[in-house]
Amino acid sequence: NEIITGGELLRITPQIADFFKVMNECTLMNVYGPTETSVWVTELKLKGNAQNWEAIPSIGKPVAGANLFLVDSNLQLLQNGGTGEILINGDCVALYYLNKPEQTLERFIQWTHPTLGEIRVYRTGDLASYNNDGSLQFQGRADEQVKIKGGYRVELSEIEVVIGNIAGISQVKVIVREDVPSHRRIVAYAIVADNKINESYIKSEVASKLPLYMVPDAFVILKEFPYTVSGKIDRFALPAPEKVVSANTSGYFAPTNNEEKYLLHLWEDVLQTKNISIKDNFFELGGNSLIAIDMMCRIEKDKGIQLPMVSVYDHSTIEKLARLMNTNSSFSEFSPLVAIKPTGNRPPIYLIHGDNLNVINFSGIARNIHAEQPVYGLQPKGIEGKEDALSSICEIAKYYIEAIIKQNPKGPYAIAGYSFGGYVAYEMAKQLQQMNRKVLMLGMLDTDVYKAENYLNWKLKITEKFKRQLPKIRWIIQSFAVNPKKVINYQLISLKRRVYEFLHIHEKHTPETASFYRLMDKINDIHHKALAKYKLEKYNGKVVVFRAKERPYFINDFEYLGWRNYALQGVDVYEIPGDHSNMFNEPNCKILAQEIEIALQKATDQIKK
Repeated sequence: NEIITGGELLRITPQIADFFKVMNECTLMNVYGPTETSVWVTELKLKGNAQNWEAIPSIGKPVAGANLFLVDSNLQLLQNGGTGEILINGDCVALYYLNKPEQTLERFIQWTHPTLGEIRVYRTGDLASYNNDGSLQFQGRADEQVKIKGGYRVELSEIEVVIGNIAGISQVKVIVREDVPSHRRIVAYAIVADNKINESYIKSEVASKLPLYMVPDAFVILKEFPYTVSGKIDRFALPAPEKVVSANTSGYFAPTNNEEKYLLHLWEDVLQTKNISIKDNFFELGGNSLIAIDMMCRIEKDKGIQLPMVSVYDHSTIEKLARLMNTNSSFSEFSPLVAIKPTGNRPPIYLIHGDNLNVINFSGIARNIHAEQPVYGLQPKGIEGKEDALSSICEIAKYYIEAIIKQNPKGPYAIAGYSFGGYVAYEMAKQLQQMNRKVLMLGMLDTDVYKAENYLNWKLKITEKFKRQLPKIRWIIQSFAVNPKKVINYQLISLKRRVYEFLHIHEKHTPETASFYRLMDKINDIHHKALAKYKLEKYNGKVVVFRAKERPYFINDFEYLGWRNYALQGVDVYEIPGDHSNMFNEPNCKILAQEIEIALQKATDQIKK
């Protein structure tokens, strides 16, 4: 006997497992297929003990007559892992949408396969990845990918499985709501069979099994779900929750003084959420570097208190930040060294800022790296607004070295720089070697050498620039053919930036943050002039490149980012999901943290040999 299921993502709930425990001779057939290609193009047969089935089974493998391919955002075939959009080819594919020519052109396309040539496929808009056995793991809809709470990518189906496994819950649905414009929140709806179960109990159970960023903001208990005429849960008819539950699972703590009350209202505004406890963590509520800038500028405007931007690390709750405001400290002592994650018994890694000048961007690395790995950030002189920025790469490197030696006199020293910070890290490693100090690792966080090759005379520069144009034009044309929207957007942004730089026009910001961004522009201008004078020389060591996978702009060396010409002991490359601007966001920073950890361990093992 067989039971066939399809149309919705299959989750093996306790009820399903119990049913097939009784019907142990029955096979559960999980099938997948859009209407446009018939409703059955892949299948998975589940047999045996249902207690051993995966919580979210795969959708199996293609049936006879159907071919499925996974492609990236540029419609390039994925062969070695990763999540991609499903394309379907074969006799099962429909001809067109009746009386809908625009939709037909968008979804039924001619696609070039590397070996099969040009074939007709249907773009499903569904995402999947390959399991080790060649089966497909459904990953949701491309247009419904959930990025929320400070850039985290949240798998709603994983949350549903955890809630569905709570004893006494018979049915669950998790969605993202946007009842307030630009304020997205995760809401879980459940039908319970036990009246003793309430929202607080569900939340505590979920929080014990999932990371905080995956814990829904609100829980709603219903007597029954609304359904569409086709029998699916009508997500648009689900009621809005009455309130957003605090992210702190130990209970709600109200403000006790005027500073805490002020910060509560400020956080509700900048974080766009309600019912915040004074013990809730800024980053767990969705805080990021841009929000931190807004918050600190607002505090300075409203209260006349200038808090260091990085104080949000050590004072990441309303309770702690209010206490800091009450100290009436002038914060006169400035240190370039920021303890992002100071605990751990391994050699620290020191991360150097890019043009955003903000080490808060590195918080995702600290959250996801090994528990025993300390992480420090280095911020530029002048960011506090009381001193001038340093005007040479060598001076910046020396300034940062003094700070890390003071904190870590014996070494060894692991250093990694992002974008502009990569050139500073490079110079730091050279200076440390000259001081006979051990450099454990020199890392480049998507920094390429092009902007630092200033040793060429003007004739060679012109020659190199001309040689660069032909492959650049070829690359732009190829990229445009694959993803015209992405290429056009980047070129327009790049053109705007160059025009603004030429005319000395600055981006518009809110009155509260305008002064801070003007300070950033001033420091960046000094840094860029310093880089233009910097002479890049050979380094007697290895360079570890953490390269962003997506590249919306042309560079001379896409593989090694040019460092192979300068690192005398070679270059190791680790590819990181995302592009130059979002490689520090979730979920990309998880991979980045893991790869940094691997590179550090490899470097440590080599020292021991």
